[in-house]
Amino acid sequence: ILLEETQRDDGVAHLFVEAAAVTSNLPVRPYCPVTGLPGLYREPKSGVSYATNQALEQIRERLPPWMTLTGAAAYNDVVKSFQQKEEKESNEVVEKVVS
Repeated sequence: ILLEETQRDDGVAHLFVEAAAVTSNLPVRPYCPVTGLPGLYREPKSGVSYATNQALEQIRERLPPWMTLTGAAAYNDVVKSFQQKEEKESNEVVEKVVS
């Protein structure tokens, strides 16, 4: 529905926009945070759902941001890992040039 249609005089669009969804009694389906697929398995230490073995490896390597105290801590870890990788690559280039 377009926002302009909520201004109509007949009120049909207005009722449609304000309609509440019915709550479900079904449990929430867990999804894998790495792949976005349904999480068929659960990592025993953190309880995070995962879909594939590769996703499990990534979850074990680095916990998702919501599992840490703040998302900023996880972001800083990612930035540090990229910086360390760049330093390592630049050191390898220097070693190749020197030798």
